[in-house]
Amino acid sequence: PTGCGKSTLLLLLTGKLRIQGTPVQFSNGKNGYLKSIAYQTDNALANNLVINEITLNEDVTKVDRSKLLEIIKGLCLYEELLRTAESDVDLNLKNYSSDEKVIELLNLRKVQQFSSGQKQRFALAKLLYTMTESHQVIALDEAFNRLDDATAKKCIVFVCDYSSRNVKRIVLISTHQVEIAEPFCNKKISFTQDLNTAYLHIE
Repeated sequence: PTGCGKSTLLLLLTGKLRIQGTPVQFSNGKNGYLKSIAYQTDNALANNLVINEITLNEDVTKVDRSKLLEIIKGLCLYEELLRTAESDVDLNLKNYSSDEKVIELLNLRKVQQFSSGQKQRFALAKLLYTMTESHQVIALDEAFNRLDDATAKKCIVFVCDYSSRNVKRIVLISTHQVEIAEPFCNKKISFTQDLNTAYLHIE
């Protein structure tokens, strides 16, 4: 339920919030934190051109387009963006390939010109694009809550697959959408509350 401590738990596990004594103990008996990268809500996105905001690169020529397009497709954004690019006569992208139309749209439009669900996925795209090999934990706090169930499922699968490619990582998902996320997880941490005390259950 809301307020039970889901976000706080993520902060504790990733070291963004610290209490006396490190709460994370590894199987070798040592305490510490793994290097993490966290999903930040689209409210944290600046109103820059979308391509600059996702890639954190002002020079579009240095953007890895194949990597960006793979992420855009995996997050179910490609077809939506292509339709927008093709229907906007002001953009004049008639002679561009489909991939070029999508890239050019991201290079011409600012973040706030897109829908809430699209902005949420732009924030996810930013996380995946800027993730490095040194990141061992991916923390996702309500990263899919504004997507319809079918899109949310596809995005969860893609994020988990993409995050674990080449590098073994832990993906932490904090969500109210338990039924959607549960099939893709190998551990479930849930909360119950009794008066002022919250209890953790691990399955």
